[in-house]
Amino acid sequence: MSKRYALVFFLGILLVMVTAACVGSSRSADGSSGAVNGTPVAVAKVLGSFYPIEGTHYQLATISTSQNESGRGYDLSNLFSYGRSDYSVYNYVFLDVDTETAYALLPTNDNAVLSIQGYPTPGPAEPVSGEKTPVAWWLYTLVKQDTNQDDQLSYLDKQTLAISDVGGKGYTEIIPNVDQVLGNVLKDETILLIIYRSDHKNYLAHIDLPGRVVTKTTELPDFGVNIK
Repeated sequence: MSKRYALVFFLGILLVMVTAACVGSSRSADGSSGAVNGTPVAVAKVLGSFYPIEGTHYQLATISTSQNESGRGYDLSNLFSYGRSDYSVYNYVFLDVDTETAYALLPTNDNAVLSIQGYPTPGPAEPVSGEKTPVAWWLYTLVKQDTNQDDQLSYLDKQTLAISDVGGKGYTEIIPNVDQVLGNVLKDETILLIIYRSDHKNYLAHIDLPGRVVTKTTELPDFGVNIK
């Protein structure tokens, strides 16, 4: 083989390797795994294992592209302590044990659910009864559009905050256009306070949980370099 043909052969092999690497690393958080002729290739979204919501007659599972070794989907075993998921979760499915019915939180699996947080936050068990205060409300952080156009749905995109009751009923989107959640706290049994950043400004939102509505939003100081 001449040096010229050897060089062409080597460059051809190199091109194939680079192309394969790019396709393998192009999976995005919107459930696609690269593209063929500009068209996203969908990956399977699977129902994960159900986990009991302690102190209630509900169980909860994810619809996700993440699979553990058993192939059963995203592991929720620590969810109720840490309130976290990742952007491979696209929906939640609730099982009502009393009525023996199962239903999805969202009507489609097109959005990325970045996090879920339960309130009241489960704490230590009561010394006498051994029971914990059960979750009554869920706060969700979703991404619905690829606002930064990087072909992924992630924390870098605009987020939407939503709530539901512990059984996933009454799902309501309450705060759109969020850049970052800076904190949240349950003020009492019915009031949730959320501090967030949107378009370079900080806000404190007062949420009426039973009414599923923001009753007041207060703009906060920047508290940055210009603080006096």
